[in-house]
Amino acid sequence: MITLDEMQKLCDEATCGPWEANKQYVRIQVKDDPYSLICWSDDGGFLRGEDVFFIAASREFVPWAIKRIQKLEKVAEVARYTTCNHMGDAVEYYSVPKYEIENMQEVLKELEK
Repeated sequence: MITLDEMQKLCDEATCGPWEANKQYVRIQVKDDPYSLICWSDDGGFLRGEDVFFIAASREFVPWAIKRIQKLEKVAEVARYTTCNHMGDAVEYYSVPKYEIENMQEVLKELEK
């Protein structure tokens, strides 16, 4: 499985986007630049039309998803710290039921797998 850092490196090294797909000609190009072909197939032999749309959409989605995952990992780290180190405070001062904190701890353990 590729890591987020490896995927980010691939994104950084790929041709800048956004990309657009054209199912009729089975090609991907930089949006609004017809001379910047990323890939194409004259007969559709090595690329299916549906694949070109996925590839083109991935150019914008993957970098966004990486940033989103990194933010969520930071949130999870804060939540992990809070539930592990301040469980008593959360229960006592913030009236958070202990079972809710224990449920959150279980969810965090599952996310780490």
